[in-house]
Amino acid sequence: MGGAKASTYCAGASYAVTENFSVAMRNDGISEKQFTHMTMLYTAGCVYKLFGDCYIAFEYDYQKPPLSAATNAIAVEFGLQSTLKLPGFQRKSLTQN
Repeated sequence: MGGAKASTYCAGASYAVTENFSVAMRNDGISEKQFTHMTMLYTAGCVYKLFGDCYIAFEYDYQKPPLSAATNAIAVEFGLQSTLKLPGFQRKSLTQN
């Protein structure tokens, strides 16, 4: 498998504005080699708790691979907070307890 080593880093912050509203942002760097030609991912989002276990979340993603065009994505998610503990249901910018 050769000597190639993948490299990543992640930095993020979240803030609970009120008991029902939180915002977060995150930056990831991903590289197939040791911190060269990194794919950069910037994400920002917010979550609003509607009632009971229900929430709505908004998220914006900007991804810039090396030597490629950048991509943008917007996501809206409506669901139950209890599903966030299941594998595959994690948003990129926000995590909830």
